[in-house]
Amino acid sequence: MPAKASAYLKIRPFRWSRLLWTYLAPIIPLVLLFDGVVSCLRTYQPQELREIIEKLSVSEYQWQIGEHSEPSPQVPLDDRPTPLPAILETFAK
Repeated sequence: MPAKASAYLKIRPFRWSRLLWTYLAPIIPLVLLFDGVVSCLRTYQPQELREIIEKLSVSEYQWQIGEHSEPSPQVPLDDRPTPLPAILETFAK
């Protein structure tokens, strides 16, 4: 065990919350960053999706492959609910 870690464990009174807030909490942003980068690397181009689908032997599914260039619709932050037809219109564009 490194000298700093062993010295940390000798601090009295020992509390698990100190370990949580010192080591675990700072790791959360790094884990989220890693998750986001890996998710971006796992995306497929339309041609790659077509190649994957061609290898499937199941023909009972219908696939739609394309690219979505617009940003996704923003969710309103007020208390009023958005009517369902308005939500559907934003996805239809």
